[in-house]
Amino acid sequence: MAGVRLFRLFEEPPPGSASGGRLSSRHRSIAIFNERYVIERLVEAVSRFDYPPELLDVQVLDDSTDETCDVARACVERHAAQGMPIVHLHRLNREGYKAGALENGLKTAQGEFVAIFDADFLPEPDFCCAPFPTS
Repeated sequence: MAGVRLFRLFEEPPPGSASGGRLSSRHRSIAIFNERYVIERLVEAVSRFDYPPELLDVQVLDDSTDETCDVARACVERHAAQGMPIVHLHRLNREGYKAGALENGLKTAQGEFVAIFDADFLPEPDFCCAPFPTS
């Protein structure tokens, strides 16, 4: 899948997660830098996931130095007000660039599985339901 990276956040699944036929929690990171023209459509696509919101955790990791920051913040606030589990994290220090933003975001990430989206990737609504490789 171009534009997305998947990995397991924990060595062993947390209690009550994917084992036993239960749905696992899913974290989504969207790392952006001055990508004003694509952030809204990506957040909109993520908001359409066919997955229980209480099992989702979405972070917009924003290192932008232009008006993208305001656009992303407003977009996140709008979707959060509609019940989407999403936060906007803006760094003033771009240390490590997008990898640094992802490292920072993973400190507070919730979810057994993590997907990292490029800003120009548009996931389908069934993205969270697709089986992930186990090895």
